[in-house]
Amino acid sequence: MKDAWLRKGDNYELKRRRHRVRNRVLMGLASVVVFVTMYMLILPALTLEKTAVCGLEEHTHDDACYEERLVCGINTDDNHTHDDSCYAEESVLICGLEESDGHSHDAACYTGETTLVCTEEHEHTEACYETTEVLICGLEEGAGAHHHTEDCLQTEKVLTCQRPEQAHSHTDACYERILTCGREEHQHGAACYADAKADLETAAVWEQSVSAVTLTGEWAVDVISIARSQLGVTESTANYIIDETGERKGITRYGQWYGDPYGDWCAMFASFCLNYAKVQGVPLNENCQNWIETLSREDLNLFVSASPDAEGRRALPSAGDLIFFDRDGSGTADHVGLVTAMSADTAEASPTVIHTIEGNAGNVVQERQYRVGDAAVMGFGKLPKQTFFCGFTGHAHDNACGGEGVCPLEPHIHTEACLIPAAETAETAGADSSTAESESGTDDGVPAETERRSLTCAGADYTVLVTFGPEAGLPENVTLKVSEIDRESETYRNCREETREAMAEEGSYENVIFARFFDITFEADGAAIEPAGPVEVTISYDETIDEDETDTCRTVHFSEEGTEFLDRLQHGGVLPMMTSCCPGWVSYVEKHYSDCLPHLSSTKSPMSIFGAVAKTYYPKAADIDPKDIVTVSVMPCTAKKFEAARPEMGREGRQDVD
Repeated sequence: MKDAWLRKGDNYELKRRRHRVRNRVLMGLASVVVFVTMYMLILPALTLEKTAVCGLEEHTHDDACYEERLVCGINTDDNHTHDDSCYAEESVLICGLEESDGHSHDAACYTGETTLVCTEEHEHTEACYETTEVLICGLEEGAGAHHHTEDCLQTEKVLTCQRPEQAHSHTDACYERILTCGREEHQHGAACYADAKADLETAAVWEQSVSAVTLTGEWAVDVISIARSQLGVTESTANYIIDETGERKGITRYGQWYGDPYGDWCAMFASFCLNYAKVQGVPLNENCQNWIETLSREDLNLFVSASPDAEGRRALPSAGDLIFFDRDGSGTADHVGLVTAMSADTAEASPTVIHTIEGNAGNVVQERQYRVGDAAVMGFGKLPKQTFFCGFTGHAHDNACGGEGVCPLEPHIHTEACLIPAAETAETAGADSSTAESESGTDDGVPAETERRSLTCAGADYTVLVTFGPEAGLPENVTLKVSEIDRESETYRNCREETREAMAEEGSYENVIFARFFDITFEADGAAIEPAGPVEVTISYDETIDEDETDTCRTVHFSEEGTEFLDRLQHGGVLPMMTSCCPGWVSYVEKHYSDCLPHLSSTKSPMSIFGAVAKTYYPKAADIDPKDIVTVSVMPCTAKKFEAARPEMGREGRQDVD
């Protein structure tokens, strides 16, 4: 029995301890809940306690800010009402007559009358007459006399105080309510909390943001990689302006880069990506509709409408393309993004979903999706076509692909060699042969001191041989480009005139009967280069030129850009003069440094010069209609395609290079 009670006591004590532990745990949890709840309630208030940076104090005018000022200009102290003291009694003449003694006859009242008094008949004289005065005024003496009596007078009160009568009491109209507090009425709004120093970025910051991207040389791949590196970048919530419509516009990285810090930034984001992906041939822009109009230009032709054609077919974008939207249905583009991929609902189906990365999408750079045929999609800005002959897709592992071991693609960075067809012949490259000649060496096998090389290039009826030594400073991969100058061109006429002048200076000039001029250019890695030393040029013709015994054949050398440079130097032209043989360089100057255009040489690139010759001189020489000639150039630089499409690189509606 005792043991049973002891066991019950132990069980009770155990339950009591457990109950106390449970209560302590519950109290602890309750305390945490109360703390978290109170903090969450207080947090909004703490968040809203921002410091205004507008520099003004909040103030609303009240009655204390105003003062009533008398403006009527009337002093009530001058009020006056006339009384008896203001008047004096005076006798006032009321008869209306002047006091007078009446009429008194004077000379004017009489007239003289002459009467004949002689009764005799004879010649009368003055003595025969008598003159008498006759009263003619018609008045009696004293007529009209008047002397004032009491009846002519009346006693009246006359005002004598000289003060104007005034009875004025000020009313509300006599007072003006004037602000006297000297403070500006102001209530803090959103603009008051904008910090103009917040979220400012320099080129170093945004270039660092793309530094992790490895460019492959394939524009479509690279522009997407740049765009992915910017995912999550937002419009500033601290540094902003309020525009005329009341909309908040935050500063952005892309606006600062483009030069419009607070502007709508979807187009500036896309331009940012194209720029840092080093895409060529696509003009940058910050206005969506303006961008479409630019890409639609005949010389670019890079915009494709998303509207279906007559047969109901729609153009589909490719990865890397721009995608333009009309979100408000106004018929004008108001948003743009970058296409990252196309996908289908099933593995066998055609693409139905467009994947994009867009800036200013909810004030952030983010990924979005659209169905093919979405009414908001206006069209696509295509990237210029790139052709690679290496057989690889440009790729660099990053977080998006999962990296090595996960990504099925092999990393590959395109080089200039990827742009050259594997089967390209030496003739296509413009160098028929490149041979090295060396003078005799020593018996112990030491190379000769002077090693000479030669390059040849064959034309329609001529062959140009160039021989040079180490002093020319030309690299091993140098190629020779030769084209004949069109006889109808301004360049030909200039060369002919300079030839005549040069021969005249030597005293050997009589007449230039026949002349052919050639543009001879050395290129390496797709760029024109100048030899550092002398080279020997030999031009041979397939057919003999007929000459009279008195004719003389001469060779004259022209360096076109060099001649232009000397002309500028001698005649005060624009200096320094920059080469114009690279269309990529010319396009870059035109788009970004137009003020430097006068510094460019006027010389075309070798490709354009050859195209002009092929469409002008060659048809005449071969008796072929220029319309039947197609000029195809195989070049290591895609900027040549842009150059070939320029309207000034052609004539009569035909391009020099097709």
